[in-house]
Amino acid sequence: MISPSDQSEFQRLLSVLEDARTGEDLPGARPLVLAEQVVESQRRRRFAEAILKLPYTGRVADPEDSVFDPIRAAVYYSRQGNPHEALWMVFLFTHFGKHRHREYQLPALVYAGDGNLWTFSAVSSDPDAFRRWLQTAEPRLKAAGVRFGNHRKYESLDAWTPNGTGSVVATYVAWFEAHQRELVSDQGTEHERFEGLYRSMGSVARFGRTGRFDFLNMAGKLRLAAVSPGRAFFSGSSGPLAGARLLYGDGRLTAAAAEDRVHASNQRWGLTYDVIEDALCNWQKSPDAFIAFRG
Repeated sequence: MISPSDQSEFQRLLSVLEDARTGEDLPGARPLVLAEQVVESQRRRRFAEAILKLPYTGRVADPEDSVFDPIRAAVYYSRQGNPHEALWMVFLFTHFGKHRHREYQLPALVYAGDGNLWTFSAVSSDPDAFRRWLQTAEPRLKAAGVRFGNHRKYESLDAWTPNGTGSVVATYVAWFEAHQRELVSDQGTEHERFEGLYRSMGSVARFGRTGRFDFLNMAGKLRLAAVSPGRAFFSGSSGPLAGARLLYGDGRLTAAAAEDRVHASNQRWGLTYDVIEDALCNWQKSPDAFIAFRG
């Protein structure tokens, strides 16, 4: 159901997509369904923007509190003049995700650290101490039934293995310390800074395409870093690339070619690339009937 406030944008998108399909530019498009998915993705983007306008107390940053929320905590810490902790919240949100049923229980328990908060300052000063704590806490965390979010469902809580949470945290700390100035730099454009940081984040364990894109995109939306994606990032993706292949009617389209096609199409669409990727990913799951995917 398209809300009255979204009707104008929906009609604009529908017209653009129908014209493109008629012209054979988008042979795989189902304009009505795709336009609905784009509007749904735009709503998610506006949600992050709305968070910036709301007042918060320290409760949102207290992992012992039922209202703990790492995204709202990021805004809270930013307002408190603590940008490192704000970005740490975005990292915890990205790595652990939000579980459909257990929500932020897993990052809350890890951040709580049995009473001694694992703040960025605490972790960065001694990453191995965090790993030792995680090693002892892992059985209890698993017994509590907490889970990673859908985008991170293949991650593990292992403290010392190369692909476990301990290594993810240690490599994030190392990356942040090496590149924190680039996060607040005013050199180049927002798109160029996103590109550079995206490439450098390849050093963070288990942060592939999705992890890097999500972290930097959220940091940009929350105004913690002056960055934004200036293109689609299909290399290493599954859902977004599948959506582009379906849209253009070419199941063998390479990631690079798909990025070029989308960039050309976006001259008419006029969308941000996080919206495009999200919409294509969700649309390809159900191209003939709109379904709101929320988790």
